[in-house]
Amino acid sequence: MQPSTSCNLFGAYRSAISVKDSYVLLHTTVGCNWGTSIFHMPSKLNDMRQASTVIYNEDVVFGGKKILKKAMNNIINMYNPKILFIISGCVSGILGEDFETEIRKYSEGREIVYIKAPGFICSMDEGQIEAIKLMINLMQCERKKTKSINIIGLLSDDYMVNADINNIKKMLGNKVDINSIIPFDNIENIKAAPSAVLNVVFKGFESIGDLMERKFNIPYIVVEYPYGIENSKNFIKEIYSFFNLEYKEELRKKEEYTIAVLKNIYDYIRHLYSIPCAVFGDSLRASAMKKFLEDELGMDVQVYYERGDNDMNEFKKILKSSAASILFGSSFEREIAEELEISFIRYVYPIFDSISIGNRGYVGFYGVINLIEDLINSFMTMNYRRERQYM
Repeated sequence: MQPSTSCNLFGAYRSAISVKDSYVLLHTTVGCNWGTSIFHMPSKLNDMRQASTVIYNEDVVFGGKKILKKAMNNIINMYNPKILFIISGCVSGILGEDFETEIRKYSEGREIVYIKAPGFICSMDEGQIEAIKLMINLMQCERKKTKSINIIGLLSDDYMVNADINNIKKMLGNKVDINSIIPFDNIENIKAAPSAVLNVVFKGFESIGDLMERKFNIPYIVVEYPYGIENSKNFIKEIYSFFNLEYKEELRKKEEYTIAVLKNIYDYIRHLYSIPCAVFGDSLRASAMKKFLEDELGMDVQVYYERGDNDMNEFKKILKSSAASILFGSSFEREIAEELEISFIRYVYPIFDSISIGNRGYVGFYGVINLIEDLINSFMTMNYRRERQYM
């Protein structure tokens, strides 16, 4: 089992906990509760909105209805959340438990979403999608808001997500309004998602755009994650073109500003050309990062692996045999970077050994500056080694 990639429950949890005013009840063992929270909380220590029924041996023998009812009563009485997600895991799945009828008794006057998510059923990415599809059932057709969009595919525990959203808002300016960010928004905004004129769907979440188009007649466009100047320009072009808005002058100003700042460190930047590197991550961010490193910085991406599609042992073997001097990945890849004594940049979920609470995202025109700054600093602070290239 690959860490954080092959567990359906982790994916369902990530989508559910991203709803800002939700509460998540995990009907599973204590390990699942600990694992999900430790990936979610490093930059959000006060954001504890989950509990677990903590299944024990007797619950396997006699069934989990009793502890589930007790947990639901406690959560409703103590927190009274606007929406409660109940996610059942592997044990419940193996036992064939179904609590639809029981949960329906508690649904009067509140939103409760029941998600059956045994970890062995599908991958984390698929679990995320299925949970968001259940949220679509709560959406209501409302009056359209002119020049408004939904952004689909940002989750609360994505690294630097708040800073990335701020940078996206700066790129959009005051010409286009964000109606909802799915699933990282409050439940009322998610319910009102059909008010938007356009869905802006990040790569990997196309099935959500397709479902909302069929159900609510909302067209959608698929966009790359806006790392780098070119991806940022394309992001704005796609959206502005849909609304027939002029974008050339605005993009010219933003690009000129970014280049003017980066000119201060041009001599460092030119030395990045042809430096071998490795990129690991989810398909959305990894592909965008690879494109930025190769097309805009001229770096040599010798090793590229997308999370969940490949054998991690094979990835490590190829990385060790490469000349890569820096690795882009998650906290799980830190160990191999340290073993090889190469630079390491965290940029993709899960990040549990670093925090992000400021406004230093990697997305957009301002994000390019932050990303290059961190990239150069990672080389400047690495140990000297004769056998590998570095700045």
